[in-house]
Amino acid sequence: MTTENETCPKCGRNSCDTSCNTENTSLGGITDDHCSEKSLEQTLQEAEAFKEMNAFKKITAVKELETGYEFVYENASKDLQLELTDFLKLDLKCCPTYDYAFIVSAKTRTIQYQRFGSAQVKAELKEYLQIVGLLK
Repeated sequence: MTTENETCPKCGRNSCDTSCNTENTSLGGITDDHCSEKSLEQTLQEAEAFKEMNAFKKITAVKELETGYEFVYENASKDLQLELTDFLKLDLKCCPTYDYAFIVSAKTRTIQYQRFGSAQVKAELKEYLQIVGLLK
């Protein structure tokens, strides 16, 4: 589990931050430089790209965790598992100080994708989830 003292190797902060400058690679219009400083317009464009991804459209529930959120996918296909695996790789690259869990049930074909960490991480996630319309 990430501690408050661990820092990003790119920006030195202990959570994903607007001043981080990571390498720019993309997955379906989502870039791993979303930690870099950008305008609200750029954030909204990224949110729109995320909403077009199959991974966003297939979320069946969002559950609040103590220090983060869990995204539930029921009856997940193999293609969705692969897409989420690719998305997890991007997440790990962008925000290495977040904690992640990726749980796949072969029996029920349910995937639980968790992003969590400190109270600050949860606040950042909540703000982004509100922008993309997953939380009110």
